[in-house]
Amino acid sequence: MTTFERVDAGTHANTVYRLAIEILDGKSDGWKEHFWMTLSGLMIPHFPTLRKVDPPGVVPMTDREADDFAESAVPFGRYREGTVFSMVEHDPDYCRWLADDAPNFADDLKRYLAREKREDD
Repeated sequence: MTTFERVDAGTHANTVYRLAIEILDGKSDGWKEHFWMTLSGLMIPHFPTLRKVDPPGVVPMTDREADDFAESAVPFGRYREGTVFSMVEHDPDYCRWLADDAPNFADDLKRYLAREKREDD
C-alpha cells in the first residue's frame, strides 16, 4: 500500500467515523451497541481478519458445553429440528445472523462460535 493509498483510506475512515458519531448522538446505549454489532456483522464478510475478534463479553464454551450444544436441536428457523453442529457446518452466515437476533439461543451460539474460532487460531 502506498502512502497516498493510506492517506486516502484514512480520510474515508474518518468520514465514516464522523457520520457514525452523528448518527449515534442521543441514542441509548442499547441502540448504539446494536448499531455497532450490526455494522461489524456487515463488515466481517469483507474483511476475514476481523473474524479473529470475539464480540465483547462472549466467553467461549468449554469442550463439554460445546459437545452438548452442538448435538442439541435447533429450536426454530430454517434448520428447526436439525442439530446446531449441522447448521453451523452448512450455513455459518445464518448462524452469525441468528446469534445477533435470538435471545438465549443466541448467547449459547455466540459462545459456541467463539470456541470454534479459538480452535482455528
